[in-house]
Amino acid sequence: MKIHWLSPLYTNGASVEISVGINEGNEWFTRWGNKQPYLINKSKKEVMMLWPLLDEGYGGKYNLVFNLLESRLKEKGLPITLIQSFPFTYIALHAFNASTRQNKALEWLSNQEFTNELAAFSAGIIKDTKYSQEVRHLLKRSLKKWEKKNNVCMLQKS
Repeated sequence: MKIHWLSPLYTNGASVEISVGINEGNEWFTRWGNKQPYLINKSKKEVMMLWPLLDEGYGGKYNLVFNLLESRLKEKGLPITLIQSFPFTYIALHAFNASTRQNKALEWLSNQEFTNELAAFSAGIIKDTKYSQEVRHLLKRSLKKWEKKNNVCMLQKS
């Protein structure tokens, strides 16, 4: 299956370009330079390559990375709607669970389409004061929208 490679997203500390691509099945891949591509979602190693996207200078805020990917899709002549299949949530959850990028990962998660699992995860984070108030507020706002849309309540009224 052919992979449509986008222009590199960034160059890592070893001066290797990190790229993502998408195949006809809307599966996203990543690679270092011109090495073997890896399916994003298969293992932590491939997702770790993309963690710097959460950092200032490489992307940072969710909307900046979203716009970066959107521009790469346009540049390649691919439909920008493909960005909806990009695994932002998967990358953010891995970064949250395994790195010091927790607050950055939570900001990304607040921009995702919530599922029952993401809503339950967010409800727990919102109550935990070890995370920044700003990020907990972003998650709470997103969770409240999801609750209203789905007619459920995961957070007690305060």
